Amino acid sequence: MDGDTITTIWLIAGITMMLSEMIVPGMVIGFLGFASVLVAGARALGIVESLGASVGLWTVTSVGLVLSLRNVAKKYFPSEEKRVSIDEDASMYGKEVQVLSDCSDANDEGRIRIQGTSWPAKTVEGTIAAGTTAKLVYRDNVAWIIEPLEVAGQLESGERPSKVPVAQTENEEAETVETPQPKD
Repeated sequence: MDGDTITTIWLIAGITMMLSEMIVPGMVIGFLGFASVLVAGARALGIVESLGASVGLWTVTSVGLVLSLRNVAKKYFPSEEKRVSIDEDASMYGKEVQVLSDCSDANDEGRIRIQGTSWPAKTVEGTIAAGTTAKLVYRDNVAWIIEPLEVAGQLESGERPSKVPVAQTENEEAETVETPQPKD
């Protein structure tokens, strides 16, 4: 292949890559194409003659353009892509679940049923007996953290529970303490 044909190939490849940047945006292919056009120009002016020197010049120019100008170009040509943070569990918070086995705050050996699947669960505080309904608060790794439905409902409606469970150890029974009710 003669030198003019190789120069033409560099030029066509460069223009093709720059045009493809419009189809596949990313601010990389356009710089690779621009480096190809620069190599074609250097070959036409006689600065570079061999194919190896052409590939070397293209490599250095491409890497230099991408590393130095990509962030600058992205600032002036922002992407239309929007990144949205998605919390997969957010739609589950507040849902009522069936307690399958006793759940406590001491361990995650309790089980609940969510959408037909059994999951490990712990309570915010105290113990929730099997067979009752609870409310999902959040998830801690694999285990769901739940609270009794009646406490959750009272807190959401603005009511204060008349009896609040007090923290307990494994060997003690839970005791409740009367809380003063606001006077209307």
